[in-house]
Amino acid sequence: MHYLVGVDATPYSEKAVDTAIKMIDREKDSITLIHALEPSQGSIAKSVGEVYSDPQSAKKEKRWKTERKSVSHEVKQKYTDLCVSHQLSFKYVEKKGTPVEVISKISMKIKPDILVLGTRNLNVVQRLFIGSVSKYFVDNPPCPVLVVPFVHSNL
Repeated sequence: MHYLVGVDATPYSEKAVDTAIKMIDREKDSITLIHALEPSQGSIAKSVGEVYSDPQSAKKEKRWKTERKSVSHEVKQKYTDLCVSHQLSFKYVEKKGTPVEVISKISMKIKPDILVLGTRNLNVVQRLFIGSVSKYFVDNPPCPVLVVPFVHSNL
């Protein structure tokens, strides 16, 4: 069985990965961890022909790219170490784009047996304004989808 698991720097994806690891048969199964590197607002503006109107915007864009690269490295290291420690057959993939775009493309390419995603437990209004990757894939599944809820601690 081949698992595709969406990852990022949140505890929600950590819970999804932990759940997938518990389900995996280490002798037969494999896992692909996919990390979508979302474009910044500046990148989006540049792609549609806007230019930076002030130096502050360019500085913010540069700072955002530096932070994204650092977080991306940390996420990759964390999940690579985790998979190695559990002796899993795995691949780690990073692609630029929104999570929905990236997961959709990779799903079509590798045809996983199951897609495992974390969820932020958003209410209806939050999903309307923020959007929900897990909701999108429940409504448009490329394969069976497991959405792993995150239980917030009251501590």
